[in-house]
Amino acid sequence: MDISATIQSQYAASPKIIGLAQGFADLIDPEADAQLFYDSVFNIDTAQGVGLDIWGRIVGLGRTAEMVTKLGVTYFSFYSQGVPNGRGFDDRPFYHGAEQVKFELSDEAYRLFLKTKAMANISTGSLADINRMLYELLPGRDVYITRIGPMQLKLVCSGTLSDYERNMLLQGDLPPIPTGVTLEVELNDAKFFGFTEGNTPFNDGPLYQRPSDYN
Repeated sequence: MDISATIQSQYAASPKIIGLAQGFADLIDPEADAQLFYDSVFNIDTAQGVGLDIWGRIVGLGRTAEMVTKLGVTYFSFYSQGVPNGRGFDDRPFYHGAEQVKFELSDEAYRLFLKTKAMANISTGSLADINRMLYELLPGRDVYITRIGPMQLKLVCSGTLSDYERNMLLQGDLPPIPTGVTLEVELNDAKFFGFTEGNTPFNDGPLYQRPSDYN
């Protein structure tokens, strides 16, 4: 911070006065606080804690989220819509239906939900706009929405998803789906019992059920 313009000419040659003035200027320099505010609050990509909570009030989305099913809980099952990666024999209990649970989102999960909600607030609701949003929110994943019939859409995602990414896609209004339109979800990130590379052996993965069987 340049303080030369604030020093009267008769004190300009005094190292002690200049040192005192410079030290005081460094203490009250707003540049560091301005950068801290930008990183911690203003920039949603780096905001943390209270900063993300402020973003939540702006876009109308609280940190407490209702999940489709308990995160981290897997079951013995065929692969089924809305159920996290099922497991094989002797490894998990039977699935007994989706459970609606609420819990506090971590900063990383909350950031994704906030960005999705912010985009949903300005989305046109067109397939092109929703697919662009999904591409930006989940880079590197093959995720898209396509029309499968009158007033019927299908969301397909291939690739590994975190628990909070999966639940974001299973929310009723994230991503934004036009009113009156039904959405079918096919998340193909589970590992199944099978022989080919990438599948799992006995007691480690469910039997595969064709997506067409969900219809």
